Order: sequence, then C-alpha cells, then structure tokens
Amino acid sequence: MERYAARFEAEGTLAAKPKGGRRRARLEAHGQRLREGISVEPDLTLAELQERVKKRLRVPLGLNALWHTLRRLGLSYKKRPSALPSRSART
Repeated sequence: MERYAARFEAEGTLAAKPKGGRRRARLEAHGQRLREGISVEPDLTLAELQERVKKRLRVPLGLNALWHTLRRLGLSYKKRPSALPSRSART
C-alpha cells in the first residue's frame, strides 16, 4: 500500500504506465546505402542481401525484418522464373 501512496504522491496518478513503444528499424539509417546496393546488384535473393547487409553494414537482422525494410523503402526483390512456364502444366 505504501508503494501506491508513494507513486500517487510522486506522479499524481495511479494509472498504468504506457507499455512498449515503437521499435526503430535497424536499417532505418542505412536506407540510401541499401538502395544503392540493390541498384548495383538487383538480382540478389533475400538471403544474399541479408549476408551483404551483415558484412558491409554490420547490421545483423532476419529475413523478415529485411523484407519489411525493403517494402517500406518501396524496393522489390521478387524474382521471375528464368524459363517460360510449361504449357502442359498448370501454373
């Protein structure tokens, strides 16, 4: 009970404090360098790009975080098949 009284005296309220908050993206400061790197090597897969980011920018991150960063920057990484689809098989 003393704890609540002390908090009310210090803060003027017993309401719950806000939780969490927005976490900043690890690559937020590297957006321009990421754009330049992709323009030089546009055919990288996500895994290859992840390795390059880890080595060159020294920012470890998962594939999902990288995917969200690319999407936020308006960059595409989707690969197209190198061969035409088969006409006999469903696509």
